[in-house]
Amino acid sequence: MRLICLALLAVSAFADEPVLDLSPEADQHDDIVLQNTLYVSITADDIYRNESVQDLAQLQAEEMMKASKRRMDRQEKRIETLKEQVEQGKAAPAELTAAIQEMNRRIEVSYLALSRASILQEIVRSAQAERNRGTKGGRAMERYDSARPFTPSVLRSVETAYLRRFGRPLPISAQGDTALHRALGLDHSGRVDVAIHPDSPEGIWLRKFLESQHIPYYGFRTAMLGSATAPHIHMGPGSVRYRSAKPPIVARTTGAQ
Repeated sequence: MRLICLALLAVSAFADEPVLDLSPEADQHDDIVLQNTLYVSITADDIYRNESVQDLAQLQAEEMMKASKRRMDRQEKRIETLKEQVEQGKAAPAELTAAIQEMNRRIEVSYLALSRASILQEIVRSAQAERNRGTKGGRAMERYDSARPFTPSVLRSVETAYLRRFGRPLPISAQGDTALHRALGLDHSGRVDVAIHPDSPEGIWLRKFLESQHIPYYGFRTAMLGSATAPHIHMGPGSVRYRSAKPPIVARTTGAQ
């Protein structure tokens, strides 16, 4: 159980936290923190437009991770105590079962916290990079248009050619729709992002290959407002924009009692 908690929430990042408060009041307070941070409607557009919202988003990401970790740590200690009490005949096995079920719910919430925190931090980094970019570095994006459909078989042909040329798999960072793209307000269905800088040797080769095969692409050299969080090559037509950006997490899944 301990190993699961460590893997989920990168415990080492919070090694300097004070001694854990095991009181029910502290647990309820952390539950409120999670509800206020997991489900608040901060969108990518909000983050890009306002530096103070960037600070708030970063703070929320840190708070929800810490609160989730504390709640799992408390429940783990409760389980350890109940195991001893069951062995001593001081508690019923059903109490231990209920405590383990509660731990599973808290782990599910921790997945949500980790997902939303990662997305918020990525969007904040993108917004800051966009703000700092200014006019440096020439054109931020290259574009090649083509009417050729970008199908799974076309993707396989690109992967095969890249593997043959470089001896390693094509470094795909996003295939199809993702939570990050939805948070940016983009429908990324049927598109593929490749974690290659357009001006790297691999990026130059890939762009030339795509053009030779009449495969549409966008080459992002830097983060771009509402479009890209880092340098990469987007294969396929441009992503369709939703009417408004979707919050990083939209499904409410409360867990703890």
